[in-house]
Amino acid sequence: MALFPTFKGIDVAVKRSEIYSTLIQAGATGKEQRASFQSTPRYQFELTFNFLRQTGYSTNTVSDELATLQAFFESVLGQFGTFTFTDPVDSTVRTCRFAQDNDDLTRIGAKVWDGGVIKIITVK
Repeated sequence: MALFPTFKGIDVAVKRSEIYSTLIQAGATGKEQRASFQSTPRYQFELTFNFLRQTGYSTNTVSDELATLQAFFESVLGQFGTFTFTDPVDSTVRTCRFAQDNDDLTRIGAKVWDGGVIKIITVK
């Protein structure tokens, strides 16, 4: 199984959210019935990359972070495939998939791209 790439020298902000599956039905009197479909949560991670560099950005740029991330996204076919990701909160290696089928990257300078927010979600 593929491993989500890491980039040396890149600051990545990570937001982790727990997701449960609960059905709530309200009756005519306002009384609620609740059913839980999971005993443990799934997690969604939002990874915010300040920037991604391309080869040639500077003499110190030894890897093409943009190409690496795009190649990884393509290798798992967007949200179709799964990969492993190390949870930065508790260092657990989790099986995940992308939460979307597109990557939204914006060029912010010569050979520098805003990586935006990439959402991944755990699978069971």
